[in-house]
Amino acid sequence: MKYNLWDRKWEVFMIKDIFEIKKVKWRPIENYNNWLCPYISTSSNNNWLIWFVKWEKSEISEWNCISVDPIKWISFYHKYDFIWRGFSWASINLLYNKELNQYSYLFLCKAIEITAKYKASYWNLFNSYRLSNAKILLPADDLWNPDYKFMEDFIKEREKSKREKYRKYVESVIKTLDKNWDFRERERS
Repeated sequence: MKYNLWDRKWEVFMIKDIFEIKKVKWRPIENYNNWLCPYISTSSNNNWLIWFVKWEKSEISEWNCISVDPIKWISFYHKYDFIWRGFSWASINLLYNKELNQYSYLFLCKAIEITAKYKASYWNLFNSYRLSNAKILLPADDLWNPDYKFMEDFIKEREKSKREKYRKYVESVIKTLDKNWDFRERERS
């Protein structure tokens, strides 16, 4: 692979220097009708998606952000507008940076989770204050700024590799199915 993590310079950055941190907007699901807007909760499945609801513009959390769970240390990238289930004082934080794309956001999700793993717990929530003051280790460019281009290229390369691996697997399964299908066809004739 062309991009690897070991041949990069790394630097410590404060999360508040990279992101604008916002609180999530929320309402209980009972207050909504079924519709089209993703309704998100703190589930480790399906990028936290649990339902689709009808919304009002003022209730929507805008797309292109990372959500960070203060207890479970999980973060997800959201490339769509959504409404949050919410309701507790341990509310989810949203991280925004308009200069980033989905690939650099995905890289940053993992860096945030690694940081949160050692900083957060049920008794020591990764709330907005702790989150904004948390430090994350990231690849740096020649000017010692976060190297977002490297992060993007790294994730793209990994995705391409996974897609290729999956394509080869599917092709092998199809060949196996084709052989079995031919065999059954010959038996019928």
